[in-house]
Amino acid sequence: MEDISEEQEFKYGEHSLQKIKVFKYSSTNASTYIYIHGGAWRDPSNTFDEMRPVLGIPNANLIGINYRLSPEIKHPEHLIDILRA
Repeated sequence: MEDISEEQEFKYGEHSLQKIKVFKYSSTNASTYIYIHGGAWRDPSNTFDEMRPVLGIPNANLIGINYRLSPEIKHPEHLIDILRA
């Protein structure tokens, strides 16, 4: 598998978790996937690199969305963050 050729981070809100991470593995591969991590709205672990093998496409580009977590916020604010991103 290729190494990341470019990694960028963008904020979409004021909270430290309101970020989008873009992992560019290939400029020639047209496949790009959006990854919204699980964790029951509570786990801050956002391990995008672990998603590559699951996709079955070694050099797919990934866009990962982080969002605010419970118990600091209540449902449906998590989903609103994802839609904002």
